[in-house]
Amino acid sequence: MHNRVIDSFPPPYHKEVTPYSQDNFSDEVLKGYHRKVVSNFQNVCKVIVVGDVSVGKTALVNRFSYNTFDDESRATIGVDFEIANFSVMEEMILLCSSWDTAGQERFKCIAHAYYRNANVILIVFDLNNLETLRNVPEWLASTLKVNSRTPLIFLVGTKCDALDLEELALVEQIAMDLATNVNAEYWSVSAKTGFSVVELFHRMVALAFDDAIKQCLVECMSRKSLTSSSLKLTKVTTEEDSASKCTMCYPC
Repeated sequence: MHNRVIDSFPPPYHKEVTPYSQDNFSDEVLKGYHRKVVSNFQNVCKVIVVGDVSVGKTALVNRFSYNTFDDESRATIGVDFEIANFSVMEEMILLCSSWDTAGQERFKCIAHAYYRNANVILIVFDLNNLETLRNVPEWLASTLKVNSRTPLIFLVGTKCDALDLEELALVEQIAMDLATNVNAEYWSVSAKTGFSVVELFHRMVALAFDDAIKQCLVECMSRKSLTSSSLKLTKVTTEEDSASKCTMCYPC
């Protein structure tokens, strides 16, 4: 669990290329969490990993899940599934399920069934192949089309270790411009070296946790409001019924 403990809010890869500008857990989350009003919080974070064939989706998930890298890994058939437990804010355990979907066209109809109810969408592309970046809008559209909720969106460039610093800077700028256009947070990672992989997952889970707790608080407040309104309505109705019965029994 040494690399799955989140006791502070992780920063973005680039503070100017993220739609999630907060630098700490939200105030209402901290207050709500410590008041224990989130007892019904569903501590599951569903992550969908999409992108073209051979961009490194499986390698990315395996690097974080098992701290391993296999340069000869096979293409995913259908959908792979990994689970990781996170300790968030010392007490809350968040279960992160990563759904690694196949990039081949013939498996897309299968993968679409797993896109629903995603908390996080990771759109992965190969920094060494700009063609995989051009397909990002299509991947994003296909995942959002079947999601009723608004998931967190991350654009992740892989294999950054294969580029020199000058090349990386040029490709990153193109990718960051696209990330801004599609309202996603940008990251460059390397499954081979492990660069930024743990940081990416920590950031992703912290934001998902924050979102989920806020949603739980909204639902709790909504239920309380409905209960309060129901009690007031019942009281008024009872008083009106009593007055009506009194009039009928004891006419003036």
